[in-house]
Amino acid sequence: MGLNKMSLIEQLAQHLRENEAVATRAEQDARESARSMATESEKKEDGRAALEFGSLAKGQATRALKAQEELRTLSTFSKAV
Repeated sequence: MGLNKMSLIEQLAQHLRENEAVATRAEQDARESARSMATESEKKEDGRAALEFGSLAKGQATRALKAQEELRTLSTFSKAV
């Protein structure tokens, strides 16, 4: 039974695209949550939550960038196959 390398590469690329999309949505949601604390007093009282949402957003942005980098690498690899 032959191994269809291009099919495997496309499956991996699809997985990376989905991972990037999820990370991008999670980043946007976290940034919005950090910005949209209901009142000024809540912002002061809940500063820790805002920081945590900001950190989460940064982590998700890093995750999305890594997925983009992996897609570029995979694209280069697939051209060589």
